[in-house]
Amino acid sequence: MNKKYIVCGAGRVGGKVANVLKQYGADVTIIERDRDVARFFKKEGYNVLLGDVLDEKTLKKANIECADWLIAVLGKDVDNLFVILKAKEMNPKIKTAARVSDESSLESFYKSGVDLLVLPELIGGLHLAKAILGIEKPIRLQTLEEIKK
Repeated sequence: MNKKYIVCGAGRVGGKVANVLKQYGADVTIIERDRDVARFFKKEGYNVLLGDVLDEKTLKKANIECADWLIAVLGKDVDNLFVILKAKEMNPKIKTAARVSDESSLESFYKSGVDLLVLPELIGGLHLAKAILGIEKPIRLQTLEEIKK
């Protein structure tokens, strides 16, 4: 059976997450509140639900009760935390992942029972510093076409 993934927010991080999941054949639903962003992903062949993910009705429309994973990659930590808590309330078996921007939010996310966290700014900053110091090999810059693959 194909796992069902709900990606909340199709911005810089969420769009990449959805893209990789789709490339591997996953059943992906994107919840996006920006009409233009939603339209773009719809044209790219994604199942897109236009709505506010902070509204419980939107999560119901996305069939959260049947989802295996919910990925909260909204711009604000407080919104991601709310979505994680609401998802676990509506589907206790769901696995969750979230983007976190502020390290001071980590404790709250741990308490929420989130399964996977990523801190893009922290990861990027650490990698950049280590590359500058010669501790790590820098990631090769890619063309836009390569990144989209």
